[in-house]
Amino acid sequence: MKAYKKVNETLDVGPIEVKVKEMKVMHATPDYSMIDFFHGYTHDEDFDIVKVNVEIKNNSDKKIKFSPVAFLETDRGEHLTWEDEIYLEGLTGEIEGNGSKSGNIGFILNDGNI
Repeated sequence: MKAYKKVNETLDVGPIEVKVKEMKVMHATPDYSMIDFFHGYTHDEDFDIVKVNVEIKNNSDKKIKFSPVAFLETDRGEHLTWEDEIYLEGLTGEIEGNGSKSGNIGFILNDGNI
């Protein structure tokens, strides 16, 4: 792990409440069995990943479609979109009325810095 920050910050997006719990920057060297998966994002054999742990809560009684991230911009100007997200934990999509989801959002950092 290269960096860690406990955030515990809540953002309101309409009826959706997004709590950012923590953020990590890690250096990864994937196992050979995962190389094909990561080649869709990078051809480097090792790389840095930013991982953000979130909890999403629908405060309305209606089902809502929601995506916790549209894009991420690093402090060095690297622009990553939802299509670059690597954790694929099903956080994007429908959230039942008064329902919640939690998990991780992650991106490979091409410049190695956030």
